[in-house]
Amino acid sequence: MNRRGFLKGAAVAIAAAPASANAAVLKADGIRVSSNKDDPGYRAWCIAKGDGKKVRVYLDGVEQKVASMADEARGEVRRAVLTPNGNLAIGNDEVLEEIVYGDVRVTIE
Repeated sequence: MNRRGFLKGAAVAIAAAPASANAAVLKADGIRVSSNKDDPGYRAWCIAKGDGKKVRVYLDGVEQKVASMADEARGEVRRAVLTPNGNLAIGNDEVLEEIVYGDVRVTIE
């Protein structure tokens, strides 16, 4: 199977899910999405974005607007650190990130 055929089949599998379905329903051990190209969840994120879908991340029921990675199976979210005023915290010319744990839910709409 060539790469193009593999990617096309994977995109159909995600597109077949109901619009507001919880991704955990699609895969028993959960889904991992990431906007970092060196992360294993990058492929799933690219497929969803390529189909024009919105990826939403919830931690303990609260939507995470500044998340860069979410893993339902491990219950972790990597997100940007915010200042008390709601701005991004910057250190050494890069945005500071933190990993938080809890009940993670990823939706693809």
